[in-house]
Amino acid sequence: MKTRQSIYQLMNLLRRDVGSPELAAVLDLFTEATLLIDTSSGYIRLGNSRATQLTGYTKNDLHGLNLRLLLPDYNSAEKEIFTAESEGPRSFQTTIITYLGRQTPVEIKVEPIHSEGGWGLLVIEPVATQRKRQAEIAIQALRWDALRALVQSTRALSLQPSFEMALEAGHNLTGAGILALYRLLGHKPNFVRYAAFGESEVLPEELEGVERIHLQKPRLWTPGKLTTTSLNRSAKLAGFKYLVTYPLIENNLLQGLLVLGDKASNPPDQLMQVSQLIADAVTASIETKFLINNLNDRISLNELAIETSQALSESIKTGLIITGINLVISDINSAAASRLGYNREEAINAPLGNIIIGPPDLGEA
Repeated sequence: MKTRQSIYQLMNLLRRDVGSPELAAVLDLFTEATLLIDTSSGYIRLGNSRATQLTGYTKNDLHGLNLRLLLPDYNSAEKEIFTAESEGPRSFQTTIITYLGRQTPVEIKVEPIHSEGGWGLLVIEPVATQRKRQAEIAIQALRWDALRALVQSTRALSLQPSFEMALEAGHNLTGAGILALYRLLGHKPNFVRYAAFGESEVLPEELEGVERIHLQKPRLWTPGKLTTTSLNRSAKLAGFKYLVTYPLIENNLLQGLLVLGDKASNPPDQLMQVSQLIADAVTASIETKFLINNLNDRISLNELAIETSQALSESIKTGLIITGINLVISDINSAAASRLGYNREEAINAPLGNIIIGPPDLGEA
């Protein structure tokens, strides 16, 4: 329905007893098949354009038509209409008979119009249309969940679960039944299948390095096209309806490949754009893990340097005191602490002048 404002407009028009053309114009604002009925007699006063499409009756045919000709189970519908007048809008499922005699399951919403004439609106939607809309809503919700999962895959602590999350999200986003990721491992020249979703065994375990020339750009293969790679040939033998190969580029070099395809369905709309989104998420995961590994290596080296420094300072017999530019002690070895009569914990963060008593020019020196 367009808005409840349309209902208020109808109420005002009915109170003023404005002619049918103006009423019909307002009724056509409704996006569903809608009938204006006289609830006291059960006759149709007006139907909008959607109602003519659904029922097969013209607007002139609908004007004055007895609802019993449209609703075979009129007694049940009449109860719902009377109940709505006292309790407010109601919905129920029934069957309508079109002008050509076709029976169509529908859901009817009764919207009472409280005016002196006892008018009501019947908003009619085929059950098949309603189910299709509900299915589309469910699919859309699944896609949003898949997008969130794709983002979360970049946060996984290791690459294998990260890739598996990305491929499952890719399946939910595209409907592709088979997905795989190939990577260069170590110094090997061939691409190796690193992660997969679905019946990935139909795809080769490795891709020859010489195939790189055909894998540098995103490609969509469908039956009837040339099979330029072992992936295309495998897809053809397995009866794929399509196969996408999308390169994973790191530092301007081909480092891997995203592959997705399906045996049952044709390529969906915006397949290549969604494939790019998945490939970007996978590449981001690889780059993130690379940065994390580098940071961990640096931390390990720093910790090793600190431990080595501490071991050396403790092993020498000469007293050693380390201060910052403000002459506050940042570290002191056991030899110095023992000779000065302090515990190490007491000396750290203390001003040097409080620990070493010397000539006035010591600080300047």
